[in-house]
Amino acid sequence: MFQIGKEVHLKWHSANQGDGDQAVIPGTLQSDKNVQWSPKGTYLIIIKHDKVEFHGGKKMMPIITIPEQKVDYVSMSPCERYVLTYAPMAKNPYVIWNF
Repeated sequence: MFQIGKEVHLKWHSANQGDGDQAVIPGTLQSDKNVQWSPKGTYLIIIKHDKVEFHGGKKMMPIITIPEQKVDYVSMSPCERYVLTYAPMAKNPYVIWNF
């Protein structure tokens, strides 16, 4: 995975023989901040101006969306059960989410 500006580019390899390389079309994923993987690698965390998306699965589709605006940073617990969002301009800048 790499990011150029707001565009997120993904390419991964299948463990099954004959499946070939899997890729997401460049530019289909957009992020306003740096993209990061969850601790276990289950989710790709994408921060947008009006929400935080957790993408996963074979096609990297949005699995969970948090409707939190102007988030600057996201931290996920090692067990991937809790998420901390930080939005410095919000009334309550720190919010803990229980998945």
